[in-house]
Amino acid sequence: MKDKENFIISLAETIHNNGIPAHRLEKTMKMICNSINVNADFSATPEILLISFSTDTISKTHMIKCKSSELNFEKMTLLDQLIQKVMNCELSINAAKVELDNINRLPKRYGPIINIISIALSTSSAACLFGGGWAEILISGIIGFMIGVLSEFLTFFPNLSRLAVLFCSTFAIFFAKWSKVWIGDYSIEIATITGMILLIPGFSLSLSVTELANGHAQSGTIRFSNALVTFVMIAVGIGLGNQLSDQFISTPSFVHFPQIPKWMSYIAITIVPAGFVVLFKAQIKHYHWMLFSCFTSYYSISYFSSFNIGELSVFFAAFSLGIVSNSLSRLVKQPVTLMLVPGIILLVPGSIGFKSITALVNDQTLNGIESAFSTLLAAASLTAGLLFSNMIIRLNRGF
Repeated sequence: MKDKENFIISLAETIHNNGIPAHRLEKTMKMICNSINVNADFSATPEILLISFSTDTISKTHMIKCKSSELNFEKMTLLDQLIQKVMNCELSINAAKVELDNINRLPKRYGPIINIISIALSTSSAACLFGGGWAEILISGIIGFMIGVLSEFLTFFPNLSRLAVLFCSTFAIFFAKWSKVWIGDYSIEIATITGMILLIPGFSLSLSVTELANGHAQSGTIRFSNALVTFVMIAVGIGLGNQLSDQFISTPSFVHFPQIPKWMSYIAITIVPAGFVVLFKAQIKHYHWMLFSCFTSYYSISYFSSFNIGELSVFFAAFSLGIVSNSLSRLVKQPVTLMLVPGIILLVPGSIGFKSITALVNDQTLNGIESAFSTLLAAASLTAGLLFSNMIIRLNRGF
């Protein structure tokens, strides 16, 4: 029994550290415990993991302080395979513990240079998908590149890394406004939103609403609070960037870029998941699943938005994405997160939240409040669409 408990503790901590939300973690661990005849209860938050073991004679609880988690699709896929082997009795507990230790010791799949380049490619491609032209694509790519460089640099200074969002948002808005001097008039909003798309906590906001909808009030509230703090840091950064840009006399250049061809969006939609492969530390063989997910998400939201049904378009797009992701997960026996997360990122209401912050900072209170309400409504619509898809096609795996 001691070996089983140690394995359960290590597995739960590893799953938590690789970005699995609370409701999926608890469901997965209960499935494993039932399969190996261990009576245990789990309670997870973004920072704390509680595991209670009980028998007829004794009960004990382990509290684990977890480090900040980040999505790692490679380890997530290997963990899913390990879990299936344990549940199918294909591995002993001792052998499973050895395999789990090997997964934890895996080195980083991609280095800093590849990470930085992937961020730049993802942001510039997102600018194209958001309707930007050559100027927006260029500025967004440069902002993404510099954010990648700054993020890698701040890893050497843990205390300053907490202010990374503040530094990056200050640079993004300042550079976007200053660029008008040499690149001419263009959409600062598109360039800034897409350049910072990986920093805007739209995904965290949607995940918090999902956890709240699944009855995980503590974890959902903590994630919601963290997302709110990130938005505040972005707001402060925008304010500082605006103040800095006002110190410079900026006369827009008269440079005019040619109109972007329509076929560029097809290239952009193939580059975005390539960036996700690196950002989420996935294996290259998983690219086509992410590509299919992004296709489903992007074209479904484009289609439903044409009906002018507001946030309902997010609901139907999320429902479509959930049906496709759940179906593929059952067919190809891969974690649903592998296909769900990339698609969700293209649907999350982070851009609306950014507009809300910008309006509030610029003293446009009414517009800011309206945008903030739209952000929450879009997050709720996305969550509802995913929940309905889970009712139609149930998952046969934990995550």
